[in-house]
Amino acid sequence: MEAPLDTLDELEPEDLPTFALFKNLVLDDPLAPNSDIDSFEWAQLNPDDDLLKQQVPAPPATTDPAQIALMKTADRFANAIDSATGALNADQLAFDLTTGHFIDRPSDRALFGASYTLVLLCPPNKRAVVAYLIAALKWMAGGERIGAVHLIALWSGYVDRILFYPDGPDETDDERWHEIVDDLQLRINRLPNAPAPEAWDDMERYL
Repeated sequence: MEAPLDTLDELEPEDLPTFALFKNLVLDDPLAPNSDIDSFEWAQLNPDDDLLKQQVPAPPATTDPAQIALMKTADRFANAIDSATGALNADQLAFDLTTGHFIDRPSDRALFGASYTLVLLCPPNKRAVVAYLIAALKWMAGGERIGAVHLIALWSGYVDRILFYPDGPDETDDERWHEIVDDLQLRINRLPNAPAPEAWDDMERYL
């Protein structure tokens, strides 16, 4: 594992797409998950997202009644607090690695003093991103017919984590993301092992 970066200025287009784990990432528009990067403490890059997940520490446990009461207001901590005693089960605590933590309240930053965000850092080259995602899907399916489980894994682990760097010309990141998704769906349905319509329906119900 290479040392974390405190800037992305040295990244080359051929380095992307790749997974990136950010500590204390701040986006220009928290309501737009694939908006521009404003700042971060450090970023760790690796093509293996599982290796990056291993770099995330456990959140600090707390006995502060006020902090535990704040956790009770968030559905994601439902399994971390004993409904009978109100005690905190530290083993069930985890940082939210998705960009959803930017709009969830209470935020990881407010609760734990830090946030960790795992993204798929992508260049503004839409063709390169779609080719990367198709290759990932083919690897997941392993020659079998693509099913809902493969589509769910691709969307939750890759597509919904896309964050563009650097900014591209002529269009917003949101427009670019939707164009990638549209092209990706077309390309998937043209594959020899394309999913059945029911697989797409199952994915949409799950996500």
